[in-house]
Order: sequence, then structure tokens, then C-alpha cells
Amino acid sequence: MPYTEDQENRVSEGIVQSFIAAGNLPVNVTVEQLTQLFDAAGLVSNIKILDFQESQADGSLAKTAIIGYYSDETARNALKDLYENMALGLDRPLKLQYYGPIEMKEVEAQIVRRMTMEMMLNGVHYDQSQNPAFFG
Repeated sequence: MPYTEDQENRVSEGIVQSFIAAGNLPVNVTVEQLTQLFDAAGLVSNIKILDFQESQADGSLAKTAIIGYYSDETARNALKDLYENMALGLDRPLKLQYYGPIEMKEVEAQIVRRMTMEMMLNGVHYDQSQNPAFFG
């Protein structure tokens, strides 16, 4: 779905939007797949797939993405509609978390802090040289 001129301007100007973090995604997930999935709940403003891969309990890896919406109501509807959805050929449900109307960089910082804390609590050593963008 194409953006209106106002929506394009809001994204380019960095206007605060509402966000959902989607975890438990396949490591090969694409922006196109996520757009198709999350656009069903309302017009997606932007999507960022984080470079970091989380290790799951079963030993598999999963990615996390940040999905932005133009309105808080649309983000909340997407959360309600897609919570624990078995999408994208997953054999496990999506993990979704609502981040409300804030800037994307703050959402990313909160996710990085959470993942870092979980790794520390689980005694996982992370080699920064394998993924410097995660810590950059």
C-alpha cells in the first residue's frame, strides 16, 4: 500500500511513531515478508530487522524486527491480531512487544539492553567481532 505524501514526510522527518518488536522470526526473514504480514493490520511506516540473532531453547536461531506504524491504534491492533501467531512458516509463535509512540532508535536501544541482560543472566559470552553492529 503506497504512503500518502503526509506519511512520507512524517517518516523522512523522523516523527515519533508507535512500534512493535517482533521476535522469534526465522533468520532468513525479509522486509517484504514482514511488510506483507504486518500491513494486514494497518499501514506499516517502516521495518528494521536487527542484525542480532538470538539463540532459542531448542538451539535454533531467531531474529527480531522493529515494525513501525503511523498510529498508536494501528500498532495496538496489530499486536492484538498477531500475538502468538504462527506466521512465516514458524514452528513457534511470534513474540510481540508493544513500544508505543517513541523513536525507533529508543526501541532498538531497549531491545539491545534486554538481549544483553538475558545473555549475561544465562552466562552466554557474545563475541562482538561477529556482530559489531549490535554493539555500535
